[in-house]
Amino acid sequence: MHNMPNNWLEVVRYLTECTPRIGCKVVYWKLPSENTFKCNTDGASKGNPGPSSYAFCIIDDQGNLLYAKGKMFGVSNNLIA
Repeated sequence: MHNMPNNWLEVVRYLTECTPRIGCKVVYWKLPSENTFKCNTDGASKGNPGPSSYAFCIIDDQGNLLYAKGKMFGVSNNLIA
């Protein structure tokens, strides 16, 4: 952004021609292979550090939920959660 113009028309032109540096990819969840299980996990921290928790669930090859658990585990950061 160090090359950002300083008059309004140039700013508009600059931003119109700007290309975002992030992308988007659609991801689909699939059932596990036959005779296997899938464990989906997630963790979160409200703040960094802040109150944190984790959760997971285990699914069989038919899509049945076999087990799920979630738990708060105190103050942590988003990388540990």
